[in-house]
Amino acid sequence: MKQSNHFEGKNQQEKLDYLNALQYSIVLKKKEDKFSLIIPELSLVVLNENLDKAYSELYEQKQKLFTNMLDCEAEDEIQPPKNSRDFQDTIRQLKLFVYKLLIICVLG
Repeated sequence: MKQSNHFEGKNQQEKLDYLNALQYSIVLKKKEDKFSLIIPELSLVVLNENLDKAYSELYEQKQKLFTNMLDCEAEDEIQPPKNSRDFQDTIRQLKLFVYKLLIICVLG
């Protein structure tokens, strides 16, 4: 993954700070009296009757995941937030479109 460029030459705390700065979208659902908080990219799910407690549990799970991944030196396996991936996919698709357009113009 290209994300490894953000980790080169940094210690574990700097890597953890970078990961904590990433803005992951949280999906909130309520069923009956329980709140569900989900971070799909990280496969984290929390169920709780109290929304504040659910959010703090989710944050703790995210911290534990990041710490464990860094301890295993597997930071490249952490999925970046979807919005940053969408931007990269859009740029890639735009480049492909421009290349195809140039080929068609040259052949025409």
